[in-house]
Amino acid sequence: MQSILLDIRSPTEYAAGHLPDSILIPTDPPPNARWDLTDRYLHWVMYGKPLDMPVYVYCKKGVRAHEAEQMLRRLGHTHVISLGGVEEGKLADDLRAGVVSLVR
Repeated sequence: MQSILLDIRSPTEYAAGHLPDSILIPTDPPPNARWDLTDRYLHWVMYGKPLDMPVYVYCKKGVRAHEAEQMLRRLGHTHVISLGGVEEGKLADDLRAGVVSLVR
């Protein structure tokens, strides 16, 4: 089964380097509207996708990825995995070890 990789960061962070084939779910709107707009982007990107499709999410430090993971689960997605952040967590460890790399 195909999977989808979501980058839950700002457009500036994404442009500085992202995982190959990742889809940006921007989190740059005003703070009080941030998650409302992000939730709408998630609905749009995931529309029509099977609820059991593997979905991987990551951000800068893992916080936004965790929040997006919870949103996706509330939408009914059953196979959502947070990779953490590019600066902290397992993803950061893999980046430092050269297991994965960012593209611009």
